[in-house]
Amino acid sequence: MTGTKYVHDGLQHLNGAPGLKHKQVVKLKAAIAQAIRPLPVGIRTELWPPFQNDVLHNPSLRRKAVEMVVHARLGVADIPFSLAVHQESQDIFKVETDLHHRLNISELEGHKVVEAGLMGIAGLSQSIMEIGSPNIPLCATCVS
Repeated sequence: MTGTKYVHDGLQHLNGAPGLKHKQVVKLKAAIAQAIRPLPVGIRTELWPPFQNDVLHNPSLRRKAVEMVVHARLGVADIPFSLAVHQESQDIFKVETDLHHRLNISELEGHKVVEAGLMGIAGLSQSIMEIGSPNIPLCATCVS
């Protein structure tokens, strides 16, 4: 998925937001897209270890991240499900879950829910890194 498509897809939930007119949504999306700054060169190697550690060794964070996506996408809470993550190689993880069976959704949709939860962990890791790094501007207006 390209960066542009990722941002576009991520902003789709603004469509039909209560209290916002169509023109306001368009302006808001444009402002958000313009505020996004690329990560500095080399920062990705700093982001990987905390993300990897959380995905592999923080089961409560993994579970909460997936539960948040389940609630946001499906409006369901308190569903018991299994979730295990194993690292098969440097950047390949294998996930085992019964989420799709528990929610009566397709295996593909279950995969997308878990993927979104894990990507949420990546976003959290990145946000924490950005807060702690003086070299990463937190907003477009912070750039000199």
